[in-house]
Amino acid sequence: MPLDDIAKRAEVYKPKERVPCKMIKEYIEAKYGFKEHTAYIAEVKRSLGVPM
Repeated sequence: MPLDDIAKRAEVYKPKERVPCKMIKEYIEAKYGFKEHTAYIAEVKRSLGVPM
């Protein structure tokens, strides 16, 4: 496989942005006014099939 093809594929490929638990905790605190534990966030991510 030529290097030019590899470079073109690398430019096209962009992984989806992952939202860290810290950002989710900040959002929940700002919107609902309480602090959520990371374990609960991880449990919801697992149940929805969101990458950890």
